[in-house]
Amino acid sequence: MDSVFQELKQAREAKSLSIGDVSDATLINAHFLEAIEQGNITILPQPYVRAFIREYAGFVGLDPVEIMRRYDQMKDALESPPEAEGPPAIHPAPPPEEKKSPDQPTAASAAPVTPTIARFALPAILILTLGIVVWNLTRSKAPGVSEKTPPANTIQESVIDSTAKQTVAGQKSATLISPDSLTLHATISDTVWVQIVIDNMEPQQYMFRPGRKITWKAKENFRLTTGNAGTIDLVLNDRHLGPVGKRGAVVRNLDINRKTLQQK
Repeated sequence: MDSVFQELKQAREAKSLSIGDVSDATLINAHFLEAIEQGNITILPQPYVRAFIREYAGFVGLDPVEIMRRYDQMKDALESPPEAEGPPAIHPAPPPEEKKSPDQPTAASAAPVTPTIARFALPAILILTLGIVVWNLTRSKAPGVSEKTPPANTIQESVIDSTAKQTVAGQKSATLISPDSLTLHATISDTVWVQIVIDNMEPQQYMFRPGRKITWKAKENFRLTTGNAGTIDLVLNDRHLGPVGKRGAVVRNLDINRKTLQQK
């Protein structure tokens, strides 16, 4: 993959262009351009790396389609692990079949029920069944126990208790549903990639140009990741937080929440 990056650098130097010249023309941060020339493609997600390489190649006079084809081939070759040759699989031999002893009885050779036992067992079963039927009929005719109606005061107390519980639950639910909102304002001074997670939901990714102003809202917290921390100036509600780091620095999973408002 080094040949693709070296070719980009050589094409730039052949036109007597500096990193700053390419950055001014393409609006790609110079820090990212230097990383690409050095072969560092982990500084940004792949969609942005590919977009920057394509735009860089077109600006310095190379064929973007050919550059991207070679880039993909080299990247695939690096990511594909070589096939490991292992020793041939050894399959264990099946266990020997157990030989049955001729003296061991089988299920088919179980002794049948003798006619004498069958003659006495059948009447006993019929008598037991008849007794159960008679007992059920007698029980159904017996006077049932009358269900007493609870007094009126018991019903009233139950209703009051249920209403009170519903009121408390409603108050707790209202407290959870309507917390004070957090508002995060960001002002961008240079090209920057940003990933933000709002209230532990799915992450959102952006590529911002210089001069952009963005506003996000949350109930509980924000979690911010960026590849150029010094270019983002933050304001949480009415409190100015300033940049989240130095220019060109990578900041990962920075928590911004209500405690941030209380910090000095």
